[in-house]
Amino acid sequence: MATLNTRLTLIQKISQTQDENSWEEFVHYYKRYLYVVVRNMNISHHDTEELIQTVMLKVWDKLKDFQYHPSKGKFRYWLCTIARNSVVDFIRRSQSQQRRRDGLKQEKEVANLNNVELPEVEEIAEREWQNYIANLALESTKKQFNEKHVNCFLLYSEGKTITEVAEALGLSENSVYIYKAKVQESIVREMKRLDHEIG
Repeated sequence: MATLNTRLTLIQKISQTQDENSWEEFVHYYKRYLYVVVRNMNISHHDTEELIQTVMLKVWDKLKDFQYHPSKGKFRYWLCTIARNSVVDFIRRSQSQQRRRDGLKQEKEVANLNNVELPEVEEIAEREWQNYIANLALESTKKQFNEKHVNCFLLYSEGKTITEVAEALGLSENSVYIYKAKVQESIVREMKRLDHEIG
């Protein structure tokens, strides 16, 4: 996959030219993120998969007229608002199709989602975004280091002490400090890059 352009350039390419390669890149980065956001709204895996397709179609259509204004909020908040509205619509449709035993539960779910105001959507979007780009950054960083470097960071992140990591991997404590720090620095840099380019 080609190197991702800056966020604004990517959105401009999609909105101005309907560029398919840029759209594929967009889907690659945002689909998994939106999946996590929708699942946070207590939607099943199967229904989430279908909803993400709906959300992506809406985004594709709306991006033609979309104009990004940083002062009005982050791009991901706009995406998550579309996702939230799609979930509400989905539950309402389900409610109208099945009003027997599950009807009461669905009515409660709709009521709960209707009470999610924009700041709460932004809170969900931000929390899940930080987790998401941290995982993306880790995936990218793993390709830059050997297994011992990465394992030093992972074991330490799991709560093991430097001494325990050194014993587990057969390394000196000084090596563990150095390897862990290098991987951590790389992850932080990658998170900043991702947040700037696709955040």
